[in-house]
Amino acid sequence: MAWNLSKDGSRLAVYLDGQEGKQDKLKKAWKGPAGTRFVIKEEVGTSPKFKYELKDPESFGRIVRVSMQIHQEFEGDFSHLADFVVYGKDNSEEAQMRPEQEYDLGNLTENFKVMDHRGNPVEKVDLVPGKQYRVVLTVQADKSETILVEFKTS
Repeated sequence: MAWNLSKDGSRLAVYLDGQEGKQDKLKKAWKGPAGTRFVIKEEVGTSPKFKYELKDPESFGRIVRVSMQIHQEFEGDFSHLADFVVYGKDNSEEAQMRPEQEYDLGNLTENFKVMDHRGNPVEKVDLVPGKQYRVVLTVQADKSETILVEFKTS
């Protein structure tokens, strides 16, 4: 169990409305870093501010794409359909979400595309109040990583 606690669960950190997704230390000790989920304890807004950090940027190598999906809770789990998908408008470096930069999901710049669960373009992320969601952030690189962070809207 001590070995499990010494291992990092992710090389990524995700923040919504300034709150970091954290792992439960007891569950991490018992199950290991891969066996626990990241959770934001306090409720966030329906169009939250989003930020991510790279804990060890060099370990990713060349980053080519950063994308995010937001899934709503469905029958005790999370829907396989993403309510929203956010990604760069093209593959250029300028059109990718950058670490350490905060993004207002209710007002993204023209560098990003936002799609709904049917794949239709929408103007912004607009979540339903009082619902449970999961963010799936993927950093595609020489050594890619995905992190899942659960939260509830206010």
